[in-house]
Amino acid sequence: MCPSVQRLQLHLPKQNSVMLYEHQTVDEVLENERNSKTMLTEYFVTNASDHMDRRWLYREFPEHYKWDKAIMKLQRRRTKQRVSGMVYSVPPIAAERFFLRLILMHVRGATSYENLLTVEGRICQTFKNAVEARGLLENDNSLRACMAEAATNKMPSAMRTLSGSILVFCNIVDTRKLWDEFFNVMVEYYASSSDTSSAYLSYRLLRELNHMLHQHGKRLKDYDLPATVGILDDNLQVSDLIEEEVSILVSE
Repeated sequence: MCPSVQRLQLHLPKQNSVMLYEHQTVDEVLENERNSKTMLTEYFVTNASDHMDRRWLYREFPEHYKWDKAIMKLQRRRTKQRVSGMVYSVPPIAAERFFLRLILMHVRGATSYENLLTVEGRICQTFKNAVEARGLLENDNSLRACMAEAATNKMPSAMRTLSGSILVFCNIVDTRKLWDEFFNVMVEYYASSSDTSSAYLSYRLLRELNHMLHQHGKRLKDYDLPATVGILDDNLQVSDLIEEEVSILVSE
């Protein structure tokens, strides 16, 4: 693949993944300095030690630095190899990790988690507070960008889950606009034939979203979504054939 893609780790303070062996004790794992180093922490270290490099976003770092796994450090590239950075995607339901990613996508040259939490000399208590203080709180444009990014590398089922999370946890203004733009992606793998109506596909998608919303005490009618035709009760076992029939719009 050209350019190659470097996936960038994303984790909250002291919540990075660690590999260990059965013969190791917890103290041995905690005392091993190597286990505390990740791409993200070394990004902070590199920015703190070299002010000239503080002009890069986290996702831009692989263009100028390579990750040496043997010594767990970022080293400046000596070749002109083209490399793109991609920070692991995070759904809004992940709360603090989602907001951490949002800050990293906008703040250049971060030197620590505390640096990301600091806005105009004041240290915020949470990454969500820092996002709000920086004026980065999600709007329809950022949510659309989140959906568009996911559409390039996520399965339709994951897209539907992400859509449900956005409805539940985000303050979206124009729900119908996002629905119209990503509808075909979300219903792509539903069983269908050449004569399957869009009303049936819409019904299937609404039924799945209804189940996700119901788990959080919300309802479809709280949002500007297409009108439903048929039964949306997820406790009822209805065959696909029946679902398709009841979804047909009949003029009065």
